Amino acid sequence: MDMEYVLDCRRMRGKRKAHTYIAESLSFPDYYGHNLDALYDCLREMPEAHIVLQCPEALGDEGYGAALKKTFYDAMEDNPRLTVTEEES
Repeated sequence: MDMEYVLDCRRMRGKRKAHTYIAESLSFPDYYGHNLDALYDCLREMPEAHIVLQCPEALGDEGYGAALKKTFYDAMEDNPRLTVTEEES
């Protein structure tokens, strides 16, 4: 059975806050590197999971927020067990 994780993108503003929130929410290992490459690696290796990005507009269309969102979708392309969807506010 797929695990479903709901991530509130409003809590993902700023690199440090975003990665701390994601790591805690998705139960990443202690050695998680708190950067986009580490996020991609952990997402790519996740078992069956569905991630809902709630209020994705909070991340914006450019800058780090956009790169963060893109990382979720890039990992989904490389991990057939992972799905990512958005839920607008």
